[in-house]
Amino acid sequence: MDAQEATEPNVDVEGVAPDATPPAETAQDTIDSLPDWVQSVVKDLRTENAKHRTANKAAEKAAAMAEEEQLLAKGKIQEAYDKVRGEYDTLTAELKASEILRHKMQIAQKFNLPDELMNRLRGDTLEEMEEDAEILAALIPETPDSPPPVNTDGASGVNASTSTPQMSSSEINEMAVRMGVNPQHLKQSLGIEN
Repeated sequence: MDAQEATEPNVDVEGVAPDATPPAETAQDTIDSLPDWVQSVVKDLRTENAKHRTANKAAEKAAAMAEEEQLLAKGKIQEAYDKVRGEYDTLTAELKASEILRHKMQIAQKFNLPDELMNRLRGDTLEEMEEDAEILAALIPETPDSPPPVNTDGASGVNASTSTPQMSSSEINEMAVRMGVNPQHLKQSLGIEN
């Protein structure tokens, strides 16, 4: 088709423009004018088409319901997963805390630290906690395993010739502040009376 044909209006063979609107005939007028056997086929096709439309609507509704059920199931699965994951995280944290406490107890026992100082051990690894325990153990004066000897006057006390150096009250207070414990507890754990 060339440019001249594209710009010319539609013209029929006689040179007159065709009528743009077809005659107004309804579908019923058109079908009634057809032979009976054709009308029967058209009627059967329309009935079949109606059945397909009904089945299609039912299938779309079923698909929408299935998708909704699937989303609900997915939500329930996610909810159950979140619950189990939360329980797992809680149990994992409790297990880790138990392991840390067990390690602290072992290290405190190894370095003869009192229970009050066991919880003060710091570090992320066993080695770091052992280093911290060494520092704490060095700050604590050694106490004899046996009770202090009895003075000749019958009073309990320490014999000056066999005693280990005692810390002053201010030294004990300073050490308690550094370790973050109550000075009275530290004195008790060291076996020092007020």
